[in-house]
Amino acid sequence: MLVRRGDRLCMSRVSIVHVVLSVVSLLLLAKDSVAVPNLRGIAPQDERYFQTAIIKCKDGTKSFPQERLNDDFCDCVDGTDEPGTNACPESKFYCKNLQHRALVIFSSRVNDGICDCCDGSDEYDGKVTCGNTCWEAGEKSREKLKKKLGVFKDGSIIRKQDVEKSKEARHQHDEELKQAKREVKKLESVVDKLRADKEAVEKEEKRAREEKDRIEKEERERRERESAPAKEESLEAVDVSDEVEGHAEHSEITKPAEEEEEEEEVLDSALDPSNKEEDELADLTEEERGRVIASRWTGEDISDIKAKAEAESKNHPDSHDDHDDQDDSGDEADESHDDEEDDDYGHPSYGQDSLLPTSSQSLGGDESWWSKLMIGPSAILKMFGFAGREPVDISEAERIRKEFREASDKLSNTQSKVSDLENRLKQDFGKDGEFYSFYDKCFELKDKKYTYKVCPYKDATQVEGHSTTRLGRWQGFKDDYTNMVFEQGDKCWNGPERSLRVKMRCGTKLELRSVNEPSRCEYVAEFSTPALCLESRVQELEQQLVHPNVSPDNGHDEL
Repeated sequence: MLVRRGDRLCMSRVSIVHVVLSVVSLLLLAKDSVAVPNLRGIAPQDERYFQTAIIKCKDGTKSFPQERLNDDFCDCVDGTDEPGTNACPESKFYCKNLQHRALVIFSSRVNDGICDCCDGSDEYDGKVTCGNTCWEAGEKSREKLKKKLGVFKDGSIIRKQDVEKSKEARHQHDEELKQAKREVKKLESVVDKLRADKEAVEKEEKRAREEKDRIEKEERERRERESAPAKEESLEAVDVSDEVEGHAEHSEITKPAEEEEEEEEVLDSALDPSNKEEDELADLTEEERGRVIASRWTGEDISDIKAKAEAESKNHPDSHDDHDDQDDSGDEADESHDDEEDDDYGHPSYGQDSLLPTSSQSLGGDESWWSKLMIGPSAILKMFGFAGREPVDISEAERIRKEFREASDKLSNTQSKVSDLENRLKQDFGKDGEFYSFYDKCFELKDKKYTYKVCPYKDATQVEGHSTTRLGRWQGFKDDYTNMVFEQGDKCWNGPERSLRVKMRCGTKLELRSVNEPSRCEYVAEFSTPALCLESRVQELEQQLVHPNVSPDNGHDEL
């Protein structure tokens, strides 16, 4: 067959075009094979990481070419190269689960004959046929998600209100602390002044007691000194009198004048053993001599005594006959008075005033020498300057002591209030102060025979009948304010110290839901509170409801 030259040229051009198109097709196929690797089991947000020709293991230990991705051979220790197979035990498989919630499972569960993903993507080898149940499962999940979203919305509203209340309460407590500190300063000043007044009063009371004791002691010693020679002189006088009377009975000679003179001499000797004033006392009666002796304490001038005696002698010429009887009655009064004084010393009302003269007592007038002698201690006090001091006012002293006690108690209570407020305000109450109301609250749960009591910022206990076991003392919040931790509780028998971890979840009310002991002496509790109903979490749940398979649920806020 003959072929024309023009036809041959046309056929050559067609062949060239076919060759070019074939080459281009091969290049495009090669390009597509690189651009679309096997992305089974990879989350959408991680697909970009596997688009390069050479892929690094996520732990940084080595690299592998793209064609080895999901080749059922483990190249990376962390399983980066085998997310869609079960070759690497550490790798993770991503279930897209359209119309439902995305899920991440271990790659060891891939092609194990069990449908773990609702879309059946984990069992692709054909050994098991898994139907797509994501719509049905998603319907239940959406209902649960709607309920959860409603709780978060209501809880977030309560949380906002609690935060505002906490701010107001904290501001109020700040003001109370400032006021209490100012009151403490004022009370300290008042207490210091009252303490000084109290110490001054008590010092004066002590001085008065010491002065009283000293005067009583001196008075007793004086009486003892005076009573001893007086008794001896009295005995001598009695002996002399008996001798004179006996001599008069056996003697027929009667000398009344001489006997009277001798008795006067004996009496003078008894009243003044020193006989230093014989000349001055010679012309005085016995009463006048007594006044002279009393003047040693009363300070009365002897010349005044003589003048008064002469005046009385003129006015009462017969009064000298009764002097002996008065002297005897005076001695009896002296003894009676001494007994009364001895009784008064032990009486509670006895004090310094009992030694001072009353307004009716004076050194002048017609009072007897014995009355003037009895106010002698008062004159002695005046002589030494003691009588001029004011006695302690008992009622005033008691008033000062009472005011001091009351002010001290008030100061102590105010200082305690300051300490409590300072301790409260220094605590950690969360990012927005959402846990401020927890400070003075306790939450209880009755579980069979036990009653659990959790008191944030204090301690946690387990009560059984009359027995109380401390589960731990407050240690603070952990894990971004999602857990309350109590440690250093009572030690278990032959075991560790007890501890409690309280996992908090979003809820519309404060409630201790459960307490368990998963391991020995380590307790775990669940607690609901509006404090964890965050507005950001509400937005995430709303987005998840619209796009259920955007990201897997982290499971941190179950209701």
